[in-house]
Amino acid sequence: MVKLAILDVDGTITDSSRRIQESAIKAIRKAQDNGKIISLVSGNVVPVMYALQIYIGMKYEVFAENGGVMYYQNRIEKFFHKRKTEEFLKHISEISSARGIFTNVWRYSSMAFEMDSEDTEIVKAESIRWNLEITDSSFSWHVLNKGQNKGYALKKLMELHHIEKEDILVVGDSKNDLPMFVEGVNRSTIKNGDPDLKEVSDYISPMGSGEAIQDIFRKFSLI
Repeated sequence: MVKLAILDVDGTITDSSRRIQESAIKAIRKAQDNGKIISLVSGNVVPVMYALQIYIGMKYEVFAENGGVMYYQNRIEKFFHKRKTEEFLKHISEISSARGIFTNVWRYSSMAFEMDSEDTEIVKAESIRWNLEITDSSFSWHVLNKGQNKGYALKKLMELHHIEKEDILVVGDSKNDLPMFVEGVNRSTIKNGDPDLKEVSDYISPMGSGEAIQDIFRKFSLI
């Protein structure tokens, strides 16, 4: 029985234009009313995750920066630092088209950026040389510390709530969600989810971004 659900934000509870879907909000609230623990894990920043938690009415921890930072009960907990990721962004900005995005002013552990597609391999090679990781959320690129990913958030939630893998549901839509799609948890993606997620998912909703949450929650008996 699923006790805890971990959801990506952009493209999962939102549509492709990043508008939060009302049906997803209703499903989250109903699952919480049924005693389920619902958490959000995103590449976005703490102020955004704080606002989502407040205005959706979520009761539990939320994670920003791909699991690098946790917010709960007016407290921010940082698991990684941004010194190296900040230096890396400055470096690749000098040798490629990479350019940081506005929300970096609120980042504690990672940096986000945009770049022209022809520079992807250059930046990937540099990230290996710097012993960092880069990931594409489909909305922006992120440079992360080693071990900083959504799988890290999954482990923290397991520790905090003393819940085993078989009692956890993870839901996402893009490649940067893969680290939480580990063996043993219940894994689900959406109709337009990344092929890599579909390959390892236990359930693929016939519905798309945002609209799929209600369907997935019903499938796993959260609502």
